[in-house]
Amino acid sequence: MDWANDKARWDAEAKLGMFLDHPYIIKIFSAGKLGDGMGVMAMEAAQCDLVKRFGGYEYADVNRAEVAEYTLQILWGLKYMHANGYVHADLKPDQVMLQGCECESESPCEVRIADLGLAVEATKDNPHKGFQGSLMYLAPEIAGNEPGEIYPAADMWALGASLYEILNEGAILYSASSTSELVRQLAASYKNAKEKKVRTSWFSEKYEKEKTAVNALLYGLLTYLPEKRISAETAIKRAEKWAKFEGVSEDKIKTIRDKGTEAEQGKAHGATPPTCWQV
Repeated sequence: MDWANDKARWDAEAKLGMFLDHPYIIKIFSAGKLGDGMGVMAMEAAQCDLVKRFGGYEYADVNRAEVAEYTLQILWGLKYMHANGYVHADLKPDQVMLQGCECESESPCEVRIADLGLAVEATKDNPHKGFQGSLMYLAPEIAGNEPGEIYPAADMWALGASLYEILNEGAILYSASSTSELVRQLAASYKNAKEKKVRTSWFSEKYEKEKTAVNALLYGLLTYLPEKRISAETAIKRAEKWAKFEGVSEDKIKTIRDKGTEAEQGKAHGATPPTCWQV
């Protein structure tokens, strides 16, 4: 890390991580500076991300029921973040952490949305102007507007791209020989959708052939125009149907729902500091 260049990003991540208090978002307890000015954070432990959990970028060891559970948890975390006026703006599989990689039925792992360094304050009515995020998960409207527009819908597209990748052995939405070509393709998708020259969603053709619960979710997440893309709240309903289809028990779904709802009501929170800390 080039501290001189990354200080503002670090400060923003520390501040946001201490403000957000949700069971499915990584918790930062405290932040400070070393003698040389370098920043340090005291944060919740999370040892594994979704890429490692499922055996690497080829995703050869995917358990679809487990992915459905994690998707619900991610969505409740995003719903809370968006309701508080923030967009993650760089969501992807290796930014979604787990407490560990050994997730057995006796002690299942839970999601922690992490790496808040690129998060921005933004809403649909007051989008963040700029171009940022990882290109393979970048929403079309960010590439298609000058300057780019970032608001909660961008996180929904990124989740859709991540899910498609995990469920299809590492497949990506766009194939390009260069960064500039990928940006051009994304911008063209946005422009063509506005001019009604393409189907509503990147996933339209597959959804029309097979209208399953997971395909309905992907169809809504990968809708080209942000104003027509489903919100986290709508996505939760579709993800619950998918989870039931994959065999996730109603009790597990209810537990996730209850945690998310209680956090929104201020009745629950994420991780707490160790009891030995003098806070």
